[in-house]
Amino acid sequence: MVAAQLRPSIFEETFRRLSSRWRRILELVDSIEDIVLSGWTLGLALLNLKESLFSMKGQGYWNVLSEHIDTPTHIDKTLAKIVADAVNSNQRIPTNALAEVSGFSSAASVPAAAVATRMWAHAYNLHIWEAPRAFQHEMSLLKKEASQLMKNGYETLREALLSEQSPFCAFIWSRFPLIPLLIGLQMEALVETDALVLLRPGFRWNGVPDELLPGWVHNSGPLPLTMNVLPDFDSVSNHIRAFRHPYCYETAFIRLVSATSGLTCRWERSQTCRPIHVWEAGANLGDCAVWAAAVLEASPAIPRVHATTFEPMPRAAEAIKRSAELNFRSVPRIRVESHQLALGIRPGTREISFKTGSHAEASFFEAPGSHSVGTETVEIESVDNLEI
Repeated sequence: MVAAQLRPSIFEETFRRLSSRWRRILELVDSIEDIVLSGWTLGLALLNLKESLFSMKGQGYWNVLSEHIDTPTHIDKTLAKIVADAVNSNQRIPTNALAEVSGFSSAASVPAAAVATRMWAHAYNLHIWEAPRAFQHEMSLLKKEASQLMKNGYETLREALLSEQSPFCAFIWSRFPLIPLLIGLQMEALVETDALVLLRPGFRWNGVPDELLPGWVHNSGPLPLTMNVLPDFDSVSNHIRAFRHPYCYETAFIRLVSATSGLTCRWERSQTCRPIHVWEAGANLGDCAVWAAAVLEASPAIPRVHATTFEPMPRAAEAIKRSAELNFRSVPRIRVESHQLALGIRPGTREISFKTGSHAEASFFEAPGSHSVGTETVEIESVDNLEI
């Protein structure tokens, strides 16, 4: 229900409760990363609320809200558009735009929101754009730098907001693009997970029966696995970010991989032990194949793992390649190949449809309509013609 549909008295009470809870969040949450990594899409919720509030313009309670509006200058509007366009298109925020956050002459006169904007924008560029494209040894340094920028920006902003009569109004009506940046920061492109989480019982998953668990799991710590996801509101990516584990729930497949990883071989990892081949067709972000490669490689009996994925959507296929590179670059026993194509009866091309928020779950069977936002012409190959 949008704000305009609420009776003024109900809306006033609801807004006061929101303001009270926002102050409580600022008092209790020490780091913006607690929100960014929570899977709670706070930025988008605030943006929707702000747009709903504008629909009340001129109505009773609007007069109270409008007192907190910080009127943006032309430069502010330009910066807000640049930031929003970059976040919406998953692009880097131009550095020269950040130099024009405001025309203040001295550091003392720069509002906290402007300082936070600069820091969060730089953190966004590092977190979403540069870190996923960096070499392994540089990645942790970039993520650490982004984390510090987010922390410093939040601490500066929090102190200023808590001094306001209504921290909530001061935040959502700020003339600086804080909400678009919060949305962008929540679009984490690299997600650290534990591959073993799919073998053990959890909040949404019963795990694998004890008789199918490989013996090495019982004495094993976490099995780190980094998933490269899409830095936008993609349903699969959001799920991985929220639950911190691969999006792979095919029970039979998980049990088969688990049982296979528990097989033994008299000559561990020698040429006489059989290698394992895994194919994933319609791979989305390749979660199942990448996860299986990590779990199978941990087996003392499997000498080599060759995983092959087939995903026709360009961005999803590219994400698979990055996940493989991140996790297995220095693991010679694992080879993951990502093919940007779909499998079919005969070779050719075909239109595939995708919806808003489901770029990694495109479908040939989704008829274009009100929910379909686009199509992609993709290549199709038959299994008989593959040279793998």
